[in-house]
Amino acid sequence: MFGANVSGNTSLNGGFALETGLDYDFGTLRGELTYLYDNASLSTLSVTVLGTTGTASITDGNVNTNSVLASAYVDIPNGSRWVPYLGGGLGYTNIGWGAFTARANNVTVGFNSGSQGVLGYQGKVGLSYLASKTTDLFVEGTYQGTTGFTVDSVNYDPLSSWGARIGARYRF
Repeated sequence: MFGANVSGNTSLNGGFALETGLDYDFGTLRGELTYLYDNASLSTLSVTVLGTTGTASITDGNVNTNSVLASAYVDIPNGSRWVPYLGGGLGYTNIGWGAFTARANNVTVGFNSGSQGVLGYQGKVGLSYLASKTTDLFVEGTYQGTTGFTVDSVNYDPLSSWGARIGARYRF
């Protein structure tokens, strides 16, 4: 099969995300440096080999990202303890994947584990509740993405995900 034109699309199952960071509050503007970890598993792989398309079964596929992002947020003051905000950030994302096999149209293909560093970015819209002078509780919707990359002559499209997070901020 060497030299054959192979293309495919993958879908990921929902996963786990963790975010931690340090920020500085300038008033209505906040600057933040965060570390984000996301983990998901491959759910489907649609493969086209020599013009024939099939859905592959996947064994043991997982994908995780480790990101360090610099972000800025604008808090929208409204005279209430509930403060909406918007923000976004840029940084470095390392995408890692475990070895997996895919079988379609009586062809089994093995993929090695690996990782690749790319540009990462995020956008957020959220709502904070000012619980005390030092503590905020928040809920936010997130969009996180990366640029595409190439490994071993295989071109990978950008990763992107939508999510929701809840959390707390503590001021020193």
